[in-house]
Amino acid sequence: MSIGRVGYAGQWHLTIPTFGRPNVSYPLGDPRSVKISEWLASEQVLFDSDFIELYNPRPFPVDLGGCFLSDATEFEAFMQRLRPLTFVRGKVSWSSRLTV
Repeated sequence: MSIGRVGYAGQWHLTIPTFGRPNVSYPLGDPRSVKISEWLASEQVLFDSDFIELYNPRPFPVDLGGCFLSDATEFEAFMQRLRPLTFVRGKVSWSSRLTV
């Protein structure tokens, strides 16, 4: 996969590499399917800072650009906005890994 401009407006999207041809958008999954699989809120244990790990159980990647992460109330929930073109990889099955 790659990032490329698509369509007349030339907006950036996740794309399928197309050498010498117009870019083709890669199909995307639903952001609501992404799960929190791990988080660390006390850096005193093993790491220098807090972290969060997201998991996408679906096959297609998900664009999280513009979404927010927060541990605050609904009034302060817009403090950690994810950058545009931020993707979570889709779950890869063993059969697709073995296909050449």
